[in-house]
Amino acid sequence: MQPVVLVTGAAKGIGLEIASRFLTEGALVALNDYSPELVHSGLEIMLPIHSGRVIGCIADVSDAAQVRAMVNQIIKSWGRIDIAINNAGVYPSQAFLEMNETDWTHVMDVNAKGVFLVSQAVAQEMVARGEGGQIINISSGSYHSARVGAAHYCASKAAAIMLTRVIAMELAPYHIRVNAVAPGLILVDDMELNPQYIESTVKQIPAGRAGTPQDIAEVVFQVSQVESDYLTGAVIAVDGGLTLGRYGIPMS
Repeated sequence: MQPVVLVTGAAKGIGLEIASRFLTEGALVALNDYSPELVHSGLEIMLPIHSGRVIGCIADVSDAAQVRAMVNQIIKSWGRIDIAINNAGVYPSQAFLEMNETDWTHVMDVNAKGVFLVSQAVAQEMVARGEGGQIINISSGSYHSARVGAAHYCASKAAAIMLTRVIAMELAPYHIRVNAVAPGLILVDDMELNPQYIESTVKQIPAGRAGTPQDIAEVVFQVSQVESDYLTGAVIAVDGGLTLGRYGIPMS
């Protein structure tokens, strides 16, 4: 049976690569993003290759009514959701002293509240169906590694990890596995990063390079293939060793 997979924030970057990976393996994929233009652009890429196995879902993951409508759309189309991948996120950089309430709320709404709303709506359907399922949350190494200019981002990713752990405990009796993937420095085509930031970060990565969306998509897919219900509540770092410790300093 073809699994039904929901990928949020899937119109470009890491999300699009995750959607593509599952489609390549024969899954039915609901490609979500917040605007019609973004969803249309993602479908333009996917439909010629995977016609009939991908649908577009326009929804702001921070809006409960839109999330519920999206889940209902998928259930109406394919009858179920087997795997939900919470990838939607924003990645701003702002000094703490210059950050206002709107800046903080927007990041927390998308990166943390969105994970809560989508996970809850999907889990309710999974529990009602009684056949289990999976939720995979895309967090970041920033959940435990502070970075200047990312007070809201780091806090939101830490919240996503703790949410992952709590709901993994609560949903385990229903055979729903909940895990998180924590990317390190991943270069995406439309992401504007300071070249000095990239250069200094790569020097701290034992693997010697920045990551790609394909690196994350492959790990997400492999996590989804593990059949044991003993893999739940895990946080899997995909960062080339960036968060292992202090790398690049000479031996004492």
